[in-house]
Amino acid sequence: MTVPAFALVALFVLAFPAAAQDLRPWCGAGPLNAAERTICGTDELARLDRRLAEIYGSLRSADTRQDAWLRSDRDACGADVACLRAAYVDRIRLLRIRQSLGPPDDDG
Repeated sequence: MTVPAFALVALFVLAFPAAAQDLRPWCGAGPLNAAERTICGTDELARLDRRLAEIYGSLRSADTRQDAWLRSDRDACGADVACLRAAYVDRIRLLRIRQSLGPPDDDG
């Protein structure tokens, strides 16, 4: 008996719901630290990561110190979901404030 392709896809989606979603591109890009594995495996954190990436992308010309935040705040949480959630919410809030203020004035 041959199983229709749509049935296999439906079975996969039901068995692996997180895998069926739009995972962060870096989730399958090699060794991940504890924070990254937790983000990739937690739907809410993956959504927060996507939102942060959108906001960061709009502010890329501004000095947002994103790399420092990744190392000092996000990665320091390890696999602690509550800590990661708080780190993302705080970072998104800060970048939204910077976004609303616009670029710094270069007049001196």
